[in-house]
Amino acid sequence: GSRIYVIEGEEFTVEQLLYALMVDSANDAAVALAKKISGTVEEFAALMNKRAKELGAECTNFVNPSGMDNTADGHLHVSSAYDLALMARHAMTLPEFREIVKKTYYRIPPTNKHDEEIFLNTSNKLLFSKSEYYTEVTGIKTGYTDRALANLVSSARDESGMELIAAVMGVERYNDVFTYSQELLEYG
Repeated sequence: GSRIYVIEGEEFTVEQLLYALMVDSANDAAVALAKKISGTVEEFAALMNKRAKELGAECTNFVNPSGMDNTADGHLHVSSAYDLALMARHAMTLPEFREIVKKTYYRIPPTNKHDEEIFLNTSNKLLFSKSEYYTEVTGIKTGYTDRALANLVSSARDESGMELIAAVMGVERYNDVFTYSQELLEYG
């Protein structure tokens, strides 16, 4: 999966790791954040599941913080478009989250282990799209695994200030997830 190649003992801020996770889908950043918050990946996944249920996401089960397939033990990530939209709706109420998920790039300065900055690019091509129906794409996040295929939870705002969230899942051709998401947002 995607990563920023964190080296053992490397020092980042939580903010830098959040940008790495949300802008560049850095799976190693997800693991580092999970361990910082909960001590282990498993404990963090349990915390994620608890919060998902609190938000009403009844068809969701997480097994790790990155979303990568984890089939060795038979446990799988599962969710629904409805659940992802519910969780995204809550997340978009958080100003820091909103700021991160609309970024097209981010730079992490040199660290104690890397001499050069780490340049992060978004995989969310919808952030670069234009539409006659909405004025601004406000986020949110792409995802891809061999099992889940291409997925995108996106959001856009029109000139009246109305904001919509679209969740598109299981798309075979990666670029089609952006087309389908844009069509769904425009329909809304």
